[in-house]
Amino acid sequence: MNWRLNLALALAVTASTGICAVPAARADDDVDSGARWSGFYLGVDVGTTVSGVSFTHTDSTGIDAMHQSSSGGALGLEGGVQRQWGNVVGGLDVSFTDTVRIDAKEESPTAPARTRETAVRELWAFTARLGYVHDNWMIFGKAGFATADIDQTNIVTVSQAQVSEFKARGNGVIVGGGFEYALYPNVIFGSEYDWVKLGAADLLAPTTLAPGAPVGETDTGISADMFVGKARFIFKMDP
Repeated sequence: MNWRLNLALALAVTASTGICAVPAARADDDVDSGARWSGFYLGVDVGTTVSGVSFTHTDSTGIDAMHQSSSGGALGLEGGVQRQWGNVVGGLDVSFTDTVRIDAKEESPTAPARTRETAVRELWAFTARLGYVHDNWMIFGKAGFATADIDQTNIVTVSQAQVSEFKARGNGVIVGGGFEYALYPNVIFGSEYDWVKLGAADLLAPTTLAPGAPVGETDTGISADMFVGKARFIFKMDP
């Protein structure tokens, strides 16, 4: 996480410098001009995430159909480009969101000596955005492709020793929307709420396996739902 935090701080410093460098906001009769929202941008995101992971774990002790929910913080970066036509703004956006303390633990229904732990991490989203502008405000919707790591770890309940681990790459869709406010021509604050649906291929063997692990471990039917709410600080560069 160190490099991500350092990059986020660097972006924040860059944007803060931009506040001092830009002139006052344009007059009301110029707010909706084409150059107002057009251009490239970089941003820092912070917020909260709720996730639910479903899977069926099978081994020599039995079959567990699991659904685990958890919540935690989120820290991310984003960048993109957009173009304005009158009051309409369209663009493309790439974002990275890393979850903080979002692991979920639950004892196995069929093997109480085992605890199943899941986590969704490193969410990437590639989306198209469409917005409507009025004065310094913009409301927008977005949709596109999302991908994230889905980890499932099997732990000895008493000792918390790791027995095995499955790592899957979940791919799916993201749909969301929000608003932005241009405090200065190049400095924008915003908030958005996203829903993410991911699915992963069946895993027929663990990624890692410790001595004494049950025989024939598999994870099937892997899916994850995520709800991400975040605020963001954006520095826009003129085209």
